[in-house]
Amino acid sequence: METVELNVEEQELGTRTLLEGEVEKIIVNKYYDLDGDIIQEGQDTFEYRYGAQFKITATKRKMFDYEYEWWMIEVNGLNLGREWELTSYNFDRKNKQLILKGCTGAG
Repeated sequence: METVELNVEEQELGTRTLLEGEVEKIIVNKYYDLDGDIIQEGQDTFEYRYGAQFKITATKRKMFDYEYEWWMIEVNGLNLGREWELTSYNFDRKNKQLILKGCTGAG
């Protein structure tokens, strides 16, 4: 059997901050996107008794001739969304609560 190796070059074009602040509670609503049919996959809740600093960033990338943005959330400097892709966010500043949607996969 012959093995073929492809090296795909991906360029990072820049990063910008979408939102940052202090949060006491983060709720992540996880889902799977099956050709437009959304399958709910549960909810993760993170609570920070003394508050935590968060930052949501958008990194613009290019692969071949296709440009796209990848969102990421860090809480106290650590990447929170390793098992899902951040697709939306809503921040309630008064209650210091952040509600996220995270896509676990698509097909």
